Amino acid sequence: MIRHLLSLGEKSGFSTTEIHREKTEQQEFHQINGSLSIHSSQSDTYSARCFKEAGDPLGFIISDPTTITAKRAFANIAAAGFPEKTKNIAHLLPAAVKKTNLQIFDPIIETWPTPQFDLLTTQINEYISLFKGLKLKDLKFYKTLKKIYIANSKGLTAKYKRTFFNLVLTIHYEDNIVEINERRPFFQHLDPHRLIARGATLLDSLADPAEAEPDTKHIVLAPEASISILREFSGYFKYTQRKRNPRLHFAQELSIVDDKSQPGLSGSVPFDDEGIQAEAHYIIDKGIFRAPISDIDASAHHRHWSSGNGFRSPQSPFPQIKFSNLFIKPGTYELPALLSEASRGVLVLLVKLRQIDGDGVVFSAYGFPFSDADIHRHHPVRLLIKTSFQSYFLNIKRLSREIKYLHRQFNIGSPSLLLEGRFNDQNLFVI
Repeated sequence: MIRHLLSLGEKSGFSTTEIHREKTEQQEFHQINGSLSIHSSQSDTYSARCFKEAGDPLGFIISDPTTITAKRAFANIAAAGFPEKTKNIAHLLPAAVKKTNLQIFDPIIETWPTPQFDLLTTQINEYISLFKGLKLKDLKFYKTLKKIYIANSKGLTAKYKRTFFNLVLTIHYEDNIVEINERRPFFQHLDPHRLIARGATLLDSLADPAEAEPDTKHIVLAPEASISILREFSGYFKYTQRKRNPRLHFAQELSIVDDKSQPGLSGSVPFDDEGIQAEAHYIIDKGIFRAPISDIDASAHHRHWSSGNGFRSPQSPFPQIKFSNLFIKPGTYELPALLSEASRGVLVLLVKLRQIDGDGVVFSAYGFPFSDADIHRHHPVRLLIKTSFQSYFLNIKRLSREIKYLHRQFNIGSPSLLLEGRFNDQNLFVI
């Protein structure tokens, strides 16, 4: 059908046609209050982006196309366009991609045994019982198979398949509740024990916290907290018309990367939805801001090579700039070394966005005080952190060697970070 659609595009008067097909099979297991529900869904969607000799592209989305429905769709967009003289990006579409052996598909999904979920829930309940007072409120588990096909009239024909296994737990202790999740391409990489232990630690930090000491000058952000802040500032790492991207130099230890070619990570793909080959793209390289992520259109506008971050959504036939695996590259320090260098401060485990004020943001933060490498886990504290994109990354002093990844809209990773700041008159810890 894809070759047939390319032929119909040519017959409809388009000089270049690009077809993207996505087949999805998903099964959701939802257990709440001992009751289990299972929901299965399938979709098969074709997206067409069509170029004339000049002017912006036109496009449509269609499910399970036939020759009749496809001809009608091409006729509708051909009639909707107006003659334009502006140059478009059709000549930049790739004609081929290299074959890769990226490990993002787990064959267990094709022979999924029914008792597998029962075994998973048994493990989760056993782990929960190890933490006194911890209760499981809600459990969701998703297994997803995606098959991606892409072709264009310049000769490109490529495909790949990928799997996701996503575990989402809602747990509570007394009056506090947290939702924790883990998403991996391979089922055996899910670690419920590690996930529950992380959730228990987060709940401990929320248990009647006191105010942080006003003479605090250093904080260490655990990966979960750093990931939340990195996601809030991630818009600066895209080419956009609204924001001018900074040309700044940061600490030499800081590198921020978007890498689609990492095996075993949920954001990895062999190529993006425009057929651009996957590779590591350094946004900040050893303290120097290089180039934000882009798709072909944005890169042409800014006279730069595409970073291969053009991905489609089910709502639009046109690619949008999206992250794959965005992460802060780890450093060389162990966590105790970061704590010792700060001497005393707060280990922040959880941050929540509280307020956006222009380019600045305020986070509610929760964690434990520390002195040297000793973390006082029985004395949780809270504080308000105020920072901005520039000041936040300029004040990163050290990075740990351990990195963790979480799926927060996209796959995102970070080591622990040591930062310097101060309390101001409004009782805000300003970085």
